[in-house]
Amino acid sequence: MIGGYGLDLFLPDVLKVAFPAVSKTTLGLIAGIPPLVTVFVMILWAADRRAARTPLARGPAGLVAAAGLTIATFDIPPMVS
Repeated sequence: MIGGYGLDLFLPDVLKVAFPAVSKTTLGLIAGIPPLVTVFVMILWAADRRAARTPLARGPAGLVAAAGLTIATFDIPPMVS
């Protein structure tokens, strides 16, 4: 839970380092993508009333989250110049 807050608070700074030539507005739009995806995932998760897909979704969701956080720690050169 605490890691999520850190990611939410510092994602714009991480993106600023990854994309130094991008404007602040574009950085804000890019940083808004994860919360936007979260809204749709939460709606889909709540639509499963029997919780039939819940065990099947936890494993892949955890792996994707772990992979994303791991990739975010790499020293990747800027993609936009």
